[in-house]
Amino acid sequence: MKKIMLLLLCLLLTGCSNQNTIDIQSAFDEAINSAIALPSGIADNNKNYYAYYLEPEIGRIYSDETSSIFKYHDTKFIMNLNISKIVNAMNYGDIIPKTIKLDDNYLVAYNTGTYYDYDNSVYDYEAMIYQLNNDTYYVCLDTKYVTLAAKGSILQMLEVIKPMLKIAKTIRIDNENIMVAYSAKERISFESEELKLFDEVIPSDGKVQEMVDMVEKPQDTNAPVYDPDEFYQSDDLN
Repeated sequence: MKKIMLLLLCLLLTGCSNQNTIDIQSAFDEAINSAIALPSGIADNNKNYYAYYLEPEIGRIYSDETSSIFKYHDTKFIMNLNISKIVNAMNYGDIIPKTIKLDDNYLVAYNTGTYYDYDNSVYDYEAMIYQLNNDTYYVCLDTKYVTLAAKGSILQMLEVIKPMLKIAKTIRIDNENIMVAYSAKERISFESEELKLFDEVIPSDGKVQEMVDMVEKPQDTNAPVYDPDEFYQSDDLN
């Protein structure tokens, strides 16, 4: 029994050491570049407003008209259709609302660029990893049509960014259905909220904010302190 406990302790220490010494930015860039280089699948999961391709190793936990919650290995992540961006781009051209982001003090890795989708159209993307406390990180991938997000260890975040981008590359939008449903409504703007990430109750509308829970302040006094009141920054349309 003592030998088993010693072995487990060694494994835990090794895992902590690898997490502390990993070059997060380089690993993040490598994972994203790897996903971009892969061929895109053809969307076969059809929703009312959009469609996407889901690889066999990715499980779907929940889905509605504009959002889905997936599971890749042991990591859950959410995908939200960017209705506000799509509608505003159609109706108002370059007047497009900005994506809600966390405070830059928590940012530990950033990557932006372009990718080709299933029919070789080119789209911009922006990807960020934030450190919420010593052991908890938040990753967000923002594209023209969807935003994907997850929370967990840094190793989970570096692993899940690849399937996130692979899904984003397969998105096919039904502009006509979206315009019929949303074009008569007022412009969509974001409001700051404090909601839980991966709560026990499945969110009914799939907002990214509903996936973000309260986390403890870091024990490391040198690490940035997470303040729930500053967790989101709201950007409304002018």
